[in-house]
Amino acid sequence: MRERWLGALIGLASAAICYGLARLNAGWVVAAFMLAVLGWVLGGYMRHLRRMAERDELTGVFNRRPFESILRLEWERAVRYRRPLSLLFIDVDDFRTVNKQYGHLVGDEALKAVARQIRQNTRRTDTVARWGGEEFVVLLPETDIESAAVLAERIRSVIAQHVIRESDWSIQVTISTGVSGVPGQARSPRELLRLATAAEAAAKMQKNAVRCVS
Repeated sequence: MRERWLGALIGLASAAICYGLARLNAGWVVAAFMLAVLGWVLGGYMRHLRRMAERDELTGVFNRRPFESILRLEWERAVRYRRPLSLLFIDVDDFRTVNKQYGHLVGDEALKAVARQIRQNTRRTDTVARWGGEEFVVLLPETDIESAAVLAERIRSVIAQHVIRESDWSIQVTISTGVSGVPGQARSPRELLRLATAAEAAAKMQKNAVRCVS
């Protein structure tokens, strides 16, 4: 909405300039209205472009860059007000095998299904992002590590049971998840992420598992 109002203001400003130059001819009101409408549409397009830049094209969740910005802000809030904050680092197991056996289009459908299941099992206040490839991250404000581990286990179970179907094929995938949190060992947002990835690597040794930072 902010972009739309900005566009409308640009249109009105353009109309004011036209008004000054034309010295108030009979059609300036119509011209001002048309420019304002054009600005409103332009603002909507600017909003669309910003959303495209922030979102992963395949899955619709945030991409890495906006997630890192949100992580820094939530970290600062958690530390300042001494509130809990947790992070899940999720990796789809054996994803290269899925691509090799079924093809990249099926792999894409699997990633979309995983992202959808993660979003359906998290809150609107949580942030879900595709970190890269078959990796996802979830930021959980106001959530301690014990509660985050319970959520991670629920997501793991839901995805493991979910059958991804199309007309001529069906597959199931599993995920490995690492969990880190504040308060805890982390002393920076980067370290919070590093601890979650280390826990995910431990879970990956078993696969279809959840591990927390000790």
